[in-house]
Amino acid sequence: NHVLGVEFDIVQNQEEFNDINDNHVGVDINSLRSLTSHEAGYWGGKDDNEFKVLKIKSGENYQVWIEFIHSRLNVTMARAGQKRPHVPLISINVNLSGVLMDETYVGFCAATGRLIDSTKILAWSFSNTNFSIGDALVTDNLPSFVPHKGWFFGAKAIAVGVTGVVCVLIIGCGCVVFFILYRGEKEKEEIEEWELEYWPHKICFQEIHAATRGFSKENVVVVGGNKSVYKGVLQGVEVAVKRIPQEREGMREFLAEVSSLGRLKHKNLVGLIGWCKKEKGNLILVYDFMNNGSLDKWIFECEDGKMLTWDERIQVLKNVAAGILYLHEGWEVKVLHRDIKA
Repeated sequence: NHVLGVEFDIVQNQEEFNDINDNHVGVDINSLRSLTSHEAGYWGGKDDNEFKVLKIKSGENYQVWIEFIHSRLNVTMARAGQKRPHVPLISINVNLSGVLMDETYVGFCAATGRLIDSTKILAWSFSNTNFSIGDALVTDNLPSFVPHKGWFFGAKAIAVGVTGVVCVLIIGCGCVVFFILYRGEKEKEEIEEWELEYWPHKICFQEIHAATRGFSKENVVVVGGNKSVYKGVLQGVEVAVKRIPQEREGMREFLAEVSSLGRLKHKNLVGLIGWCKKEKGNLILVYDFMNNGSLDKWIFECEDGKMLTWDERIQVLKNVAAGILYLHEGWEVKVLHRDIKA
């Protein structure tokens, strides 16, 4: 085996794995028996000497930093949105020369055995050079998975009701399966040829709806003509979400952007992250979010000290020209923008 893992364990199996409790973080090397482990939480307080426990199965969102620098492995965790603690939860010297091979894969693994559990990775980043890349993740306005108190009525009530609803449950499951299969067949008929080509860019409507907090008015960035642009957070990254009415001209614009920006990659072009056409009456495009807003605000609508200098304006023009040149000559198909505003 050549496996290095950091586990977040909510089941105590002391006999087989020597687990310290049912809420711990551990470092595993070629074994499920942790080399070292610690109760989940972080060090805080005035002098970073106060340990605060974090319950892994509470449903709260947590951010974790895993670093390997000069034979030292550091694992740090905190609630999503909080600053990174100064003191790691786990810090251990390990020799990975015989563990990690020249070709190594990074990923996630989840296992619950006989128990029912749900694990969600809302955002993640990896770098073998920049150890601060995790601090750039956007951890605000993430969806909450904390269960409500009214969801459960106690084990006794559930046990009594099991025998009474077994037959109904079987019939209900049959209806659900039939509905899912029927809906699946119906959705297959609605898939158009162009969707198959750009399928990797398709984003679930529910994710977009959650990212924009239900297309909240507070998230509106731009309203122009019959289109609206919203700011959102999708998988920990700020995005711009454009809603286009599903009419003839709107569909033409939608397909043009998916077919062009869906393939183009250039530092001077706004990147198209994905698309969705499942909202009734609207087509949706998701782009990289531009924090600095529109260019005209930095020329006409800002204070003198923040206004772009002539050198900066010339650089902007050069960048725009580089983007246009790429559209015209840098790709296999010539793309005409036709909406560049002076």
